Amino acid sequence: MQTLEETQIHVIKPVLSRIQDIIAATCDHEGPLLLDISWLTTIYKRIFFHESKILIKWAILTYLTSTSQDNNGKEVIHMAKNFVSKFFFTDVFRALNNSVCYIRDTEFSRDQPSSIAVALTTFLSSQIDLTTQSNMKVTFLNELLEAIVQERLGPYPLLYFSFALSKLQPFPAWDSNALLKINMILFDCIATHPTLIKATVQCFMLQAMMNMIKLQNVALLDIANCLAVFRKEDCFLRGRSLWIKVCEWLTTVSQDSYIVPNPISKILSKKSEMIDFLRITVNDVIDSRNQDVSSSTNNSRFINIPALGRLLVLIGDYYSSEVNDNSKVEDNLVVLPWQVILESAISVISRLKNSTYVSQEKIQNATLLIYNILSEMNLDDPVIQQGPYCIMNKQLQLTLAPMVSTLLQFTRLQLHNPGTQIVNRFENCQLCLKLLEEMIKLLWKYNINNDGDFSSSANALIALTATCFKSLSNAELIEESPLENINSVMTAAWVSKILTADCTLDFIKTPYYQQILTSIKDYIPKVVVIHDYRKDLLDVHSHLDKSFKGLVTVEYIKCQWLCISFLIKLAINTSINDEVGLSKILLLKICRKSPVELLNEAVDALDIAPINTAESILRCIQLLLPAVFTDDESIYLRTINCLWNHVNYCKQSHENFWPTLASFIATLLQPHFIRRINSDSVYSMITEYTVKLFELGNSQQGVSNYFVGQFEPVWSELLLEADRLISLDENSKKFLEMVLVRACTHGNCYRKAIMHLQDSRSFIRSLGPTFPVNQLFSVKKDRCDYLVRAHAINLLCQLSVGNEKHKKFVHGYLLHLLEQDEKTHASKKRSFINSHVHFTRCRIWQTIMVLLPFIDEEFAEIFLCKSLKLLHGQIQPSVRRMIEWAAILLLRNRNLHYLLQDYYYTTNTVSSLCSYLGMIFHVSLTTSEEYQESVIVNALPLILPLALANNFGIRCFAHAVLQKIWQLCLQKKLALILDRFSVVELLFADKANSIGESSKQRQKILENFYFSAFNPVTHYSIQTIFQTLPRLTLVCDEEWISPESFACVNPSLWNKERHIALLNKDSSLEMCQSGNFKTKSTASNDIKITNMSEQSENVQQKITPWKIFPTDDESILAKQLTLSNGKSREDGLIVVASLIDKAANLGGLCRTCEILGVSRLVLNNKNFMENREFQSLSVTAHKWIPTAEVRVEELEEYLISMKQLGYVVVGVEQTANSTELTKHNFAKKSILLLGNEREGIPVPLLQLMDECVAIPQLGTIRSFNVHVSGAILIWEYSKQHHFLDSS
Repeated sequence: MQTLEETQIHVIKPVLSRIQDIIAATCDHEGPLLLDISWLTTIYKRIFFHESKILIKWAILTYLTSTSQDNNGKEVIHMAKNFVSKFFFTDVFRALNNSVCYIRDTEFSRDQPSSIAVALTTFLSSQIDLTTQSNMKVTFLNELLEAIVQERLGPYPLLYFSFALSKLQPFPAWDSNALLKINMILFDCIATHPTLIKATVQCFMLQAMMNMIKLQNVALLDIANCLAVFRKEDCFLRGRSLWIKVCEWLTTVSQDSYIVPNPISKILSKKSEMIDFLRITVNDVIDSRNQDVSSSTNNSRFINIPALGRLLVLIGDYYSSEVNDNSKVEDNLVVLPWQVILESAISVISRLKNSTYVSQEKIQNATLLIYNILSEMNLDDPVIQQGPYCIMNKQLQLTLAPMVSTLLQFTRLQLHNPGTQIVNRFENCQLCLKLLEEMIKLLWKYNINNDGDFSSSANALIALTATCFKSLSNAELIEESPLENINSVMTAAWVSKILTADCTLDFIKTPYYQQILTSIKDYIPKVVVIHDYRKDLLDVHSHLDKSFKGLVTVEYIKCQWLCISFLIKLAINTSINDEVGLSKILLLKICRKSPVELLNEAVDALDIAPINTAESILRCIQLLLPAVFTDDESIYLRTINCLWNHVNYCKQSHENFWPTLASFIATLLQPHFIRRINSDSVYSMITEYTVKLFELGNSQQGVSNYFVGQFEPVWSELLLEADRLISLDENSKKFLEMVLVRACTHGNCYRKAIMHLQDSRSFIRSLGPTFPVNQLFSVKKDRCDYLVRAHAINLLCQLSVGNEKHKKFVHGYLLHLLEQDEKTHASKKRSFINSHVHFTRCRIWQTIMVLLPFIDEEFAEIFLCKSLKLLHGQIQPSVRRMIEWAAILLLRNRNLHYLLQDYYYTTNTVSSLCSYLGMIFHVSLTTSEEYQESVIVNALPLILPLALANNFGIRCFAHAVLQKIWQLCLQKKLALILDRFSVVELLFADKANSIGESSKQRQKILENFYFSAFNPVTHYSIQTIFQTLPRLTLVCDEEWISPESFACVNPSLWNKERHIALLNKDSSLEMCQSGNFKTKSTASNDIKITNMSEQSENVQQKITPWKIFPTDDESILAKQLTLSNGKSREDGLIVVASLIDKAANLGGLCRTCEILGVSRLVLNNKNFMENREFQSLSVTAHKWIPTAEVRVEELEEYLISMKQLGYVVVGVEQTANSTELTKHNFAKKSILLLGNEREGIPVPLLQLMDECVAIPQLGTIRSFNVHVSGAILIWEYSKQHHFLDSS
């Protein structure tokens, strides 16, 4: 425990192995306990509060994994066998709630969870297995949930805790109270967690709930309320794997009714009881009764409307999945009688067109329930259009079809009904429109038959449209009461949205569509009245609640711009042949405003509109900009700037940020603008905001992914259509190059402290494509940095080597990349392995490697002259290998081998010479027979001198290359070379039996992948460049990109043959071990603590100089320290160091004086104590020792005065009369005068010395350092007057 008070790991580490002794002492398999388990928990608790995260992580792992033997001799986890509940749920939980502890260990691959996550899963499973009593298991599992709630685990601890819970063996333990705790975890604890983590936690917790729920103690409505917390946007979406898993679980539960009787299994197995239960629950919800009185089923619980809506859909799919033949769904197939179940809701809605005396609360409950059912059905998903889901879709379609016309008529009544309150009409209209949108998805998504229901609903829609726009044309009513206008504006926006939705494509073909369109063209221009609606609202309706007026204002702005967007689309569709896609004349005719007027008003509205209303305004801006661009570029520039400001403003809202960002990028990258950036102002604007987007992507992952995804159409239009490339101006080419350079080098170098974010994402992806989160967050939605690079490389791989225009573009791009690499190489930033500079250079050369086939004979010489220069100096092995690889591929079949000789004569470092040797070997190996012999003949005279070089590394490397080349000559039977350079064979004959260090090192080099397996030609692939070579050259795995990632980004791309292969043809390179040529250990800088098999009998135990708690007042502490020594420092040794002028010596001397109890230290100037060099050696010693200042010129007077006080002055100097230190006895009151570093003690001061002391020595150097001399004499004084007295 005393050692654990230290902060230095190397001091604590030897003691940690002794914990195994304590574990053994707390085992009871061989007799009574030697120690109580509290001894062990006390040590763990102290470590959990240690400041070292490494030590805490070690303690957690030891707690979770240390094993001992039980009574049967079986290995079990010791702390699970001796489980202390209070300690685990308090101290251990606090330690586990530390995100840093979940950083992946280096020995784990990127797609594996951290070691603590694995250990936690094993520990919890072991604890459950070792607990024999069922009630104790129930208690443990419930306390586990309670601890998660109370501790409020962070995102990464909660991720792995929920993962561990999901892996536990099923056991009935959780009742309705436990389900409430799950609700608290998912609703409250994860509210601010990252979206991906939040979604994954929900998946794991739902699996754990299905495993642990005790069906006898819960009601069906309890489960429904719990399921309502799982968000469909994150994981629980109809038709996806988690939804299917819950349906399968319900099937299992219904089959268990005969094994373990419980109310839920009983009601699921009997459809008639389920129908009655659902019907009664719906009735109670519509009637707003909080309790279900069906006591016979023991399901009396409160349920909210969203939970009931999800339950109804889930039960419907559960029964639909029992249908065997899913290939054909008959109209008369009835799985559940929805007309009966929803009778009360349908009855309320059916009465709306005949009776105005329906309870407002019932209307809202009925419409909200139907809306939640339809919203839960996920009708936009193609998966829902097939299989058993069609059964429920068709049944609900038949049930709800008659309600559409009723709801449309009721909505028309809400447009202007003086007998109803404004607030109620607004809420009714808003809810009805939302419900109608979902109902139309259900009813009109399928083939439309001109039956009565469809005809009546279409006529009702026409009537609603006519009434709506007639109301909007009444200018006097709008001025008198702006609120009377809001329902009409909402309806107009809804009609506009419905007519452009995918679900109404078949409806457009009917004559009803033309009738509605005629009404819109006649009336909707009158809606486009841009004015300050908020001011009118405040003036006329000042009596209304402010929150309601704010809600209405937001809705009005959003709907108004939805209408305008619809009008603009009408104008675009009417003028398809127009170059800019928008006829200004038609826009003036339809909207009554010019594009410039509308755009200016849209920009102004964007500045004042709330965040959640901006989507429709952004859509209008995007549609209007092409028309305005040809009139005035300044409007375009102002608009883009306004949009960027809005993007930054939306960063505070996660839900609104990404749609706003996508709209901004789509506006910025419209091909219309890209083709016309020959204007320098437009080019600078687009370039400026592109750079800003990539910079934003460095701090907010996903921004660059969005940009590159929307950049692809621009790339395809401008480059892949070869006839369009010639029309590109210089600015457009520069823009494309700039985007590709930034995309190919994109990505941060993450600090280890935040690597758990990347590790968690990799772990979630490793769970497979069927995992619910991976289904919803597909690779196109993934925001990992490396996918930006994968996307950019895929774009480059779309180019054709045979296309001269593509080749010309690539040459310019390669020069751009080389220039960027030269700047990075010449920068003053530190380039160590896995640094940002290293990653940037590595990414540049990975991109260059992909484009090598585009380099022809003429450009190859230019490229090689520039790239070979980069091999001079110190660069990381991964970058060096790729530069060498590029040179090898370009030299192998070209008459440019003289460039290698020129490079050889300019080399000036060991690394550059080794690069030459590596390149010449691989060029000799892979070149054609036409050049092979001449390459070797020219190379051997240069290699042979290196085999005799003084530098050991170069000599070994040259021997290895000579050996490989000579074996090649023997294999190819190159007689000319074998005869001319026979001395090489003699060289290896002399070393054949050598076992010296040179031979060992040569063998290591030959065993490296670069010489043993790597083939520059056959291994030229995406897999080698982005995954295998980085692994082999010790680049961290966060930088590797698997070939599967490239295929996922664009699956169709790699179905065809490209200029570079995606995968290697063989696995020889993948089988190689990573490592470089150096013999030095490549151990990481991480300090790891492992259990030591051999225990040290003696360990470090640092002295604790004080036995009191320190106070805030340093002066008081100094006095306390003096008193705690038991002796006063007064009348002791005074060290005079006024002659010393080096801060380092004074700092070390100060530390020595403090440790050995010197009474006072005298300096020439106290300012020395502020010197950084002084403080680095003294640490804090100058705070704890009395000091005085005596100038050199005052020193003589000071010494005389001290002698008068009884002090004996001792000089440390070699003089004719000096006494050896071993024979000198110090007086109690002594002054020790130390001389100057160079000149010693001046002669005038020597005359004042009572004695001079010299230190005996045996070596040839004349004297000690002054600090060392002082330390030796101070120690001798302390030994004589302190330590001998103590003994």
